[in-house]
Amino acid sequence: MRRVNRQHEAAVTDMTTQGIDEGSFEAMGEPWLLAYGLMGMVSWTHRWFNPQTSTVNAQTIGQTCADVLLGGLATGTIPATGDAPGRG
Repeated sequence: MRRVNRQHEAAVTDMTTQGIDEGSFEAMGEPWLLAYGLMGMVSWTHRWFNPQTSTVNAQTIGQTCADVLLGGLATGTIPATGDAPGRG
């Protein structure tokens, strides 16, 4: 299982690197960091998503994850450092 996990991590990291190199993805950080962040985002749905009790269906969750992965969260307007949530 560890070998398969490493192969999966390497494949996602390679795809991230390739996307950055060809200009399909924005270079927001190190490819491995982006890859692990993406994997973490989608790899935990089994822990919190229950199709029998969720008010949101799997398709909506998948589309939302894809939108965040491909488009990000930023609106283009970044608040001044003192105005950012959690900063003083």
